[in-house]
Amino acid sequence: MDYKAHIIKGETAKLIFQSGACAGREFEFQYKHEEKRFLLVPLSTDDTIFPSETFPIAVGDKYAVFGIELPNQYITAAETEAAKAAVATLHKQAQDRISITAEVQSLWLKKQTDPTIARKLRIGGFVSFQDPALSPKPYTIRIKAIKRPLTDPEAPTLELSNEPVQTNSISTVIKDVQALKYANSVTNSIIASNAEGQSVDVAALDEKYLSAAAPDVAKGTITFAEGLKALKQASFDKGIEIGNATSGFFNGRGATVDENGSAEFETLTVRGFIKAAEYVINRIKITEGAQWLTEGGVIEKVVDTTPRGLVPFRSYDITMRERFAGDTQAPLYGW
Repeated sequence: MDYKAHIIKGETAKLIFQSGACAGREFEFQYKHEEKRFLLVPLSTDDTIFPSETFPIAVGDKYAVFGIELPNQYITAAETEAAKAAVATLHKQAQDRISITAEVQSLWLKKQTDPTIARKLRIGGFVSFQDPALSPKPYTIRIKAIKRPLTDPEAPTLELSNEPVQTNSISTVIKDVQALKYANSVTNSIIASNAEGQSVDVAALDEKYLSAAAPDVAKGTITFAEGLKALKQASFDKGIEIGNATSGFFNGRGATVDENGSAEFETLTVRGFIKAAEYVINRIKITEGAQWLTEGGVIEKVVDTTPRGLVPFRSYDITMRERFAGDTQAPLYGW
């Protein structure tokens, strides 16, 4: 479409990005129809230029053009689609609204060639209903509820209805998850059916939702507001970070355990014992004056051996207490 030829009189056509770094920004433009190219007029906001290296336009960004009048063929095509949808809705609404309670006989189920047919009866699924009085021809109707008696669970009672069901985003998610569970547990297929009987690509649903019944991988970060509890051993391939940790002997904070098992903490309390091949303690000690490193002990006995008369010093025999059996120490002499 030649945008330049369909600008509304008195309006200025603008291109507004719907996603990407420039999402929400409005740009005036020139359009070259032969090249199918937009020439955007740069936008300056708060001393920031759009687009720029900081706010680039990337492949996959979505945009919309405003201030133009769509060609008649666009309007005609939209009216045709709306008319088709209206006819389809009218056809559904024109059908008689019925609700039926049907009891399924367990003997009939046991005679069927498919032994899993009872498990395939599920809420939201469809069955073909036929009755000489109500519906001589087969009629596709939705299962609204299933009741299974405890005495005979293989003989369920089905509540069938073709009443329209109002859906919202939450119910759509629930139906998608039900289809995914049903496909995994019953059919082992990549195709299931939703409540409207439409085919659902389970592989596509697998990209949107995490499985509660099978191992799965989340491609983004998951935040648990109420904490995380693991019933079995948890594995962290790239380590653990606690409390917005920062590494550093003096200025570090928090705690980390890397993928090799090296850990860094603020304090460590051990109620049992510590077992290690080597201990390295970082401590600075300053001693003023002389420091002697020698053996020590306890004095057991002191005998004054100073000769009588005037002598320049006194002498003593000092006996040290044995530290172990057979320990002998030479006497010490003092004055």
